[in-house]
Amino acid sequence: MQPSTLAVMFVAFTAEMACGQKTPTWVTMVDPQEHAFSIDVLQGWKAYGGMFRSGAVHVKPFVDMTSPEGEINLSGRGCVYSVL
Repeated sequence: MQPSTLAVMFVAFTAEMACGQKTPTWVTMVDPQEHAFSIDVLQGWKAYGGMFRSGAVHVKPFVDMTSPEGEINLSGRGCVYSVL
């Protein structure tokens, strides 16, 4: 069983807090390709992603985030959407 994205993000947030960051600052990452979604990430984290298409009507949302020191990596994929 894979942990939920929310649970993994909580662990990452807790790890940042344990490292001495008292008040986290969040920044918004917007899907650069289609502007289909946005997600808040901790400032300083590297984040990339977007809606990826494997066909004209087959889209997959994806986000990958890495902590500044590179010790924590979070990846998330949403559902696969097909338009009929």
